[in-house]
Amino acid sequence: MSFPALIESQRRPAGDAERTTKAPARPRALPESLDAAICGSAIALGVFLRLYRFWAPSLWLDELATAHAAAAPNWTTLLERCRLAFDPPLHEIVARFFLLFGHSEFWLRLPSVLFGLAAIGVLMLCVRRVFGARGAWYAGALFALNSRAILHSQDARMYALALFLAALSTYALIRVVEGAGRLWLAAYATSACLQGYNHIVYTSVLAGQIAVVVGLLLFSRERSRSLRRLLLAQALALAMLAPLTPLLLAIAAVRNRIYGFWTSSPDWAWLRDFFEWPEVSFALVTIPGIILLWRRRRQLRLSNLNQTVLLWLGIVYAAMWPGAVLA
Repeated sequence: MSFPALIESQRRPAGDAERTTKAPARPRALPESLDAAICGSAIALGVFLRLYRFWAPSLWLDELATAHAAAAPNWTTLLERCRLAFDPPLHEIVARFFLLFGHSEFWLRLPSVLFGLAAIGVLMLCVRRVFGARGAWYAGALFALNSRAILHSQDARMYALALFLAALSTYALIRVVEGAGRLWLAAYATSACLQGYNHIVYTSVLAGQIAVVVGLLLFSRERSRSLRRLLLAQALALAMLAPLTPLLLAIAAVRNRIYGFWTSSPDWAWLRDFFEWPEVSFALVTIPGIILLWRRRRQLRLSNLNQTVLLWLGIVYAAMWPGAVLA
């Protein structure tokens, strides 16, 4: 110990010296290798639960609709059966290719199993890009053991594909924000557009991503060129969704005939039907949020644009949660 330090230590009261030498130790975080082992075990369990006897249960009502459309004798009939079921045709087109190998529960549900497994990996890539390897392990473990995600992975419906496309479009969005080239921009536009052709309600994913890009452009100058390219790709994806407009109008007409949705006087049931659409909750929360951010844009500083993108997406999709619960 140097002489000045020794003199300083003699001037301190004994209690201070004791508190300095006996400061409580902070709890240590788990080693990253142990985290990876625990989370890897959870992911392996999630993979097993998705694969375990997924072919065993008989088809239920909605799965029969998928089988009826996918087994159509030609493409025209397939599209017509999807229209009558008020479903976009993407998942049924994918299922049709798998039915070339056999007509059974195994081949009909196998696409959902594969997309459910792929969604785990793509989600981990998203989180690893922003929060590092440890965050990716945690996210993968939580998603792998999510009961709803496991259910969708064993269901011959479009929901596992929707989860995969949502994760893929988010990963491509992050890569474009980082400055990736045209390949990732095309991947983003394609995956965002395919969401609508898989399930109309999941266009809310694209709506949330548009809100993120518009909000960042309003109050951030960081990587503005990448954000403008993203906004152009989103406009292109919306334009490619235009052929779904007749299907949306047909769904609205049927809902009006069944529930009197557009003609009945407002009551609790009317409000419940209205708010079950995620886009409504999205608009009510996101539009005022963008206005607020624009007014406070000079006070806001972004330290990590990737983390800001994920934060915005989380806020937007949390705003959609009440509608999903009511649905």
